[in-house]
Amino acid sequence: MIADLMSFNDVIVTYKTLSGGKFKIEFWDTQEGEIIGISSVLSEPDGTIKFKLPKFTGDLACKVLRLRE
Repeated sequence: MIADLMSFNDVIVTYKTLSGGKFKIEFWDTQEGEIIGISSVLSEPDGTIKFKLPKFTGDLACKVLRLRE
């Protein structure tokens, strides 16, 4: 029997980075191994970034990349 998976919408992530700057976030479908969305964000002065996840069911992976200036 397959368990019912929960769906998520309007989820905001707050993440403390080691250094500030501009970041690219890739959102990955873990079942298909594909990128399902890309976002970019500028950190707060303390290095914190906040971003909204795309709607997803089950789970989602995020890859956060600091962009060079």
